[in-house]
Amino acid sequence: MSSAAQLDCLIKLPVVIEQVGISRSQIYNLISLKRFPAPLKIGGSAEGIGSRSARWSQNQIQDWIRQQVEQGKAG
Repeated sequence: MSSAAQLDCLIKLPVVIEQVGISRSQIYNLISLKRFPAPLKIGGSAEGIGSRSARWSQNQIQDWIRQQVEQGKAG
């Protein structure tokens, strides 16, 4: 199956940290600098009552990792 045809899934922060090898604070710092994929907010209700969870697109994280590898080869 080609990478474009692979199904995406939503992953939690501990999985993101494990995959990219950087800390939670570094991830959120990169997000604020628009250099890392922002999480999707899921759950909760339309009225804003209830908990909302942050999840990341597995495909976006893998794309980010590939970009870092490519930049490392170029740099």
